[in-house]
Amino acid sequence: MVLPTVAQKNRANIKILYGERQRNVRTTLRNTIIGEGYKSVEDFSELKGVETALRSEQPDLIILDSALPGGDSCNLIQSLRYNRAGENPFIPVIVTLWNADKESVGRIVSSGADDLLVNPISPAQLLGRIDALVFNRKPFVVTSDYIGPDRRDENARDENIPVVDVPNTLRQKAFGENVNYDEVMSIVKDVMVTINEHRLKRHSYQIAFLVRLIDEGLSAPQKDASVPDFIRRLSDVARDMGERLIGSRYEHVNDLCITMIETASRIAMRPTEAEAKDIALLKPLSDALIVGFNPDKQSADMASEINGMLTNFAARSR
Repeated sequence: MVLPTVAQKNRANIKILYGERQRNVRTTLRNTIIGEGYKSVEDFSELKGVETALRSEQPDLIILDSALPGGDSCNLIQSLRYNRAGENPFIPVIVTLWNADKESVGRIVSSGADDLLVNPISPAQLLGRIDALVFNRKPFVVTSDYIGPDRRDENARDENIPVVDVPNTLRQKAFGENVNYDEVMSIVKDVMVTINEHRLKRHSYQIAFLVRLIDEGLSAPQKDASVPDFIRRLSDVARDMGERLIGSRYEHVNDLCITMIETASRIAMRPTEAEAKDIALLKPLSDALIVGFNPDKQSADMASEINGMLTNFAARSR
């Protein structure tokens, strides 16, 4: 499918933050896209400059070198998506990288970036990716450990994990619309409420999934060496759930969540010497939590989804 291009007359108002460690590459690409009409391009040689700009400005697009000095680009993107950096967690992000090894690509994808380009890149490539974010940006998806564009193949999408349409000032400006940032922030606030509720639901499934792994690992003839990691992850997810419950419509399960946090924390402190009563409490607690967050779902459907998570985990572990 050939995408349309952003009209020249609408490019000047689009605010771009561009971070690239190599000065000659940064200067050349910056000057080229400015020549194509994107007049508002602020460039950086270190990550701290991008972080500062996010706190004080309202960019419409970020183009970021994955190895920009002065920090971790993937951590910054994840912080952005979790609404811990800047005011708008939904800014489109294109990541560039010089070393496209499996680990680097995996970290970028998991951070919540919209797109990635392997250097050296041409201006035409970059302009094409900007057009894609204007005319064909993916909706967001929320899981227990990811917030960002939906990268699933249409045939592999899990209907139990809904997608979320997020504000896109890049698109608005590309279509010549006037952007009222007070209105944008109001929409951001509403969407973040929806994302938080989706995250809480996914946490409930993640907890049930981890409890199954812990139970299976402890009951195996030879104890699974991964059990301590599962327990630590359970404790982390339970704590995050507790923080996200505050002010949400799921506060009625707060007592259950507190009990799960306390139980998981006790087990995490002594994973190989945990008390039997604490281990036994995990399953009924996780069952009660998942029902509390999904009151309209049938038990069989929830069990089927958890079994699917276990099957996928086993396939990845082979």
